[in-house]
Amino acid sequence: MALLAVFRLGNVVHALVAARKTTELPEVLPRICLTASNLTRALYFFCDTVLWLKSVGLQSDIKKAKWQNWATKCYYF
Repeated sequence: MALLAVFRLGNVVHALVAARKTTELPEVLPRICLTASNLTRALYFFCDTVLWLKSVGLQSDIKKAKWQNWATKCYYF
């Protein structure tokens, strides 16, 4: 279980690092699009991690429908 948590956290960190790197691109349009894409991917992984906490019982007061809605929005963006 702890290993999965590390992988989930790693996904968030990887997406944030990728977003940081794309801010340095010389072209404006790819810089904006790729940075936004990586940030929404990080948000999706964060929402997924919150939902995982709920599913394994570590945090029982999480509103699952709310977090699923946010995860879906971030995924499709």
